[in-house]
Formats: sequence, structure tokens, C-alpha cells
Amino acid sequence: MADSVRPPGYRSAAESMARTDLRGELGRVTAPALVLCGDKDRITGPDASQALAGGLHKTAYVIVKDAGHLANQEQPEHFNAWLLSHLHIVTDTRTTTKG
Repeated sequence: MADSVRPPGYRSAAESMARTDLRGELGRVTAPALVLCGDKDRITGPDASQALAGGLHKTAYVIVKDAGHLANQEQPEHFNAWLLSHLHIVTDTRTTTKG
């Protein structure tokens, strides 16, 4: 995968992400959200991830122990368990109100 990264394109994408602040748009998200963050994430980090989660209406916030920025790769069992649990909860038709 590292061989396919083109430094100029990567640099441009990274600079664009660093300059973009969409926090003001978080309140417009109405879908249930799951914010997962590795406790050792030095790129986004728990503080920024918690701020993201706090800006959303229906959010579950989880810190994945012994994981960095790539929690899905570093702790796949824990990551997948949280993700599947979240999907199960938000798609549970017993909690859906009809009206």
C-alpha cells in the first residue's frame, strides 16, 4: 500500500483536511453516529474525537484500548464488536416508534 502513495497528492489531501473545519456542520447530522478512537491515537486523538462526538446529536463515543489512529487494524476484534453492537442498536426495530 505504501508503494501506491504519491507524495504530492497525499500532501495536498493532508493540507486540505488540516485547513477544513466542519464543526459547524455537525448539528445537521441526524443519523445515529459511532465515534471510535484509539486511546493512543496521536493523529486525531481522544480529545478531538470527543469534541466530534459532542457535536453530534445521537452519538456513541468509544475509546478503543491499546489502539492508535488505525484502531480498525490494530484492534480489529474490539473495533468490529463495537461497530456491530452499534449497528444492532440503531437498526433494532423494537425501538422504532410507529406513527
